[in-house]
Amino acid sequence: QETTKVLTNAAVAGAQDSLRGLKENVIIGHIIPAGSGIRNYRNIKLFDDKAVDLDVQME
Repeated sequence: QETTKVLTNAAVAGAQDSLRGLKENVIIGHIIPAGSGIRNYRNIKLFDDKAVDLDVQME
């Protein structure tokens, strides 16, 4: 029941999934981002260039 609710809400909102994860690709039968399929994922940027200062003190 929860899956139906989540999928319905995502469809209504027009959400998109880039399907970059292992589980998603296995489920739909695409090449997984591991082994011979890793070539497709080598140039993906995982972090933003902007540094975030985590040591900022709250006043």
